[in-house]
Parts: sequence; structure tokens; C-alpha cells
Amino acid sequence: MPRLPYCDEVETPADVAHLFQQSREQWGIVPNLFRMMGYAPAFVEAWLAKDRGLRLERLKTGDIEFVKLEELAIIKASAINSCSH
Repeated sequence: MPRLPYCDEVETPADVAHLFQQSREQWGIVPNLFRMMGYAPAFVEAWLAKDRGLRLERLKTGDIEFVKLEELAIIKASAINSCSH
């Protein structure tokens, strides 16, 4: 259970809704992290920009090892913080 409430995807303000749509187009989903941080649209926008500039570019160039290490760091941080997902 999240400590902060998630933004409701149906009733989000327009500035957040378009970011959620970008996430769906980029990754096929709106991650819980985005729904939680939807109250801070600048955070979601910055994260999407980081993903486009780093992760997607690395995938396009075939640098899979970078993406694997990034995912490993995310999983490790979640485990250290006792996150369930």
C-alpha cells in the first residue's frame, strides 16, 4: 500500500493527463511511481525526459547492458527500502 495516494488517472488535471498519455505511448503503462508523483507534474515530465534521453536512446543503439544495470539499481533500491514491487 502506498504511503502517498495515487493520482486518479480519470480525474487528473490536463497538465498531468498529457504526461500520463506520454507514458502510455512510451512504455505502454502509467507506472505507479508516476501516479503517485502526478501531484508534481514537473517530476513526471523530468522522468519521462530522462527515459527518452537515456534509456530509449541506449535501447536504440543496442546498449542493453546499460538498461540492465539501471533496472538492477532500481530493483536493489526497492529491496533495500522494503518495497513490495
